Amino acid sequence: VTSTQEHNIRFHSLMGFHQSRIVIGHNDEILDIAWAPLSTILKAVGSGNNGDEDEEKRRVDGQKYKERDENSDEDNDGTERASGFTENVEGDAVFVATNSPVIRVYDVKTLNARLLVGHNDTVISLCISADNRFLLSGSKDTTIRLWRLNEAGTVTIEKANVPGGSSTVRILHPPVCVGVVSGHTKGIGAVACCRLPQHAYFFSTSRDTTLKRWDYGRLLRRKKKKNKMMMMMIEGKEASHSSTDDSGGIEELKKSADGVVAHLKDINGLAVSADDNLVATGSSDRTVKLWKANDLTSPLATLKGHKRGVWSVVFSPVDRVVCSSSGDQTIKIWAVDGDFACLRTFQGHEASVTQVCFINAGTQLLSASSDAAVKLWTIKTNECINTFAEEAHEDKIWALRCWGDGGSIVTGGEDSRIVFWHDATEEEEEAERMEREHNILKEQELRNCLRNKEWAKAIRIALKLSHSRQLFKIFRHLYRHASTDEVLREALGDCTIEERA
Repeated sequence: VTSTQEHNIRFHSLMGFHQSRIVIGHNDEILDIAWAPLSTILKAVGSGNNGDEDEEKRRVDGQKYKERDENSDEDNDGTERASGFTENVEGDAVFVATNSPVIRVYDVKTLNARLLVGHNDTVISLCISADNRFLLSGSKDTTIRLWRLNEAGTVTIEKANVPGGSSTVRILHPPVCVGVVSGHTKGIGAVACCRLPQHAYFFSTSRDTTLKRWDYGRLLRRKKKKNKMMMMMIEGKEASHSSTDDSGGIEELKKSADGVVAHLKDINGLAVSADDNLVATGSSDRTVKLWKANDLTSPLATLKGHKRGVWSVVFSPVDRVVCSSSGDQTIKIWAVDGDFACLRTFQGHEASVTQVCFINAGTQLLSASSDAAVKLWTIKTNECINTFAEEAHEDKIWALRCWGDGGSIVTGGEDSRIVFWHDATEEEEEAERMEREHNILKEQELRNCLRNKEWAKAIRIALKLSHSRQLFKIFRHLYRHASTDEVLREALGDCTIEERA
């Protein structure tokens, strides 16, 4: 175990002394968060088939695993990949952009972390591709980096024989940078991927007020072609030596497929519709603009109505509407066809609304503001049904991400906190249902006690149910009889101090 000047604690495996875990001691201001599902690899270090190309099935500790070639250190795209036994299981990873060039990757289950180094300035925006294979990061250094998430998983569980017995360690392996996109003249403001896996392109905005579309599928095809040529060289076949990549396997893409000057001021929000046909941008110039995804020549519509700059935009996953949040403390829902009218306005925040997202199949909204409040809205009634104010954050909330249709939420803000939220509605409703059933049974028991003149038991039940009217009737009846004191002593003997009071 070692400690660093950056307030991090690093754990190293006794087998090979490779880094197995990082405990982050301090987070700077949280600017953006992305989430992706991940798989785990159960890896037996040093295991392999010694070059045997045939895959065989083995049983280790009662589990089935797939054995890989020990001598094969590369995946299909030329990036390193661990050898050993593998088995896919479910999990979640959270990617965090802090006020730093380094991206932090957290295994949600253990909060084990990894650091992604590559950018030269603060990372502003993060996005996961629709097929969950790639992470995009946009930075103030004017570049966008494409990181490949390990296809076999980004987490491994290592079993090692150490002094004193066997040890199992859950290890988070970071993504690998496979491409750098450059073309903006100022820092990147936002990046957004297409929502359908078959579309391999993404959009970016910058402080140079431009909106660009990039085809990262072309970048990947170029990289795959180079890898095939490299394999031909290794096998002794004819291939051009110019195909070697001196940048360590990182491709560069400098020309966008399309681009336009989109707004007059900084672009803060960027979103792609569920069918990949539309793109929305929100700007400090107080407007939201809609664009055709395949033609950025001119905006399809300009939505005006906010009195201050727009912080975020998001499309509904179900309806043909787009939602925007603004520094004027309001949230607006706009139609994306027809007359592009403002359909609803939500008021209730007391500070700038920095983030908003749809949940529960597009029927509700979650919003976060610069006064550390998170609000839940029902779209049909235009009503705020819950406010989580200052429960977790102490300063501006800059990042809000939902997955599982809102079942799980993560927020991050200026107070350096990353907060995970869980929808407890079902649990609370179940608890209320069980309490109602319990009270019904107790009420029936109370009526039976009154009918059978079991006064002491009736008093205890009435106290637990807080039935003051029934208690009054019981006491009025008892005071007419000489046995009142005896009944009271029996009834109050097992009661708590609060119930007696």
